[in-house]
Parts: sequence; C-alpha cells; structure tokens
Amino acid sequence: MTKQISIPITFILEKDKETGFYTSRIKEFPQAISQGKTKKEALDNVMDAFREFIEMYKAKEKVTTRKTASRTIEKAHLFVHA
Repeated sequence: MTKQISIPITFILEKDKETGFYTSRIKEFPQAISQGKTKKEALDNVMDAFREFIEMYKAKEKVTTRKTASRTIEKAHLFVHA
C-alpha cells in the first residue's frame, strides 16, 4: 500500500497578453512550471509536470563521481519543464 500525504500548495497563474496563453507554476515547488491555452489546461499541465518531478525524484540514482587528473565527471538529473 502506498502512503498518501496531503500538502498545501499555491498555484500562480499569469496570462501573457500577447499570446493569450496562461503560465502556471507551483510556488512551493519552482521546478513545476507549465502553460496552457486556458486556466484549466495550464493547471492540469502544471500538475502533470509536478507528478513527473516527483517520479524523477523517487527514481533518482545514487550520485557517482569519477575523477581524473584534469576533470571530474558527476552524474546529475536534468529537470525539464513541460
């Protein structure tokens, strides 16, 4: 059984006057940002981006570092904003 938690979040919606699109983001999680043609679409898209962020966080690998005489190579995760 998966554990469920509830946390309050704040959605921020901004309308671009030139394109008419809405930008949506979650104040508490700046990694989650998206856009949509309507307010509802923008909110749905930012929730999808947040779910993807959570899945990437849960699946993250152990960070490994390799060093040579001239450089250090370190694995990292790239977060893509949808």
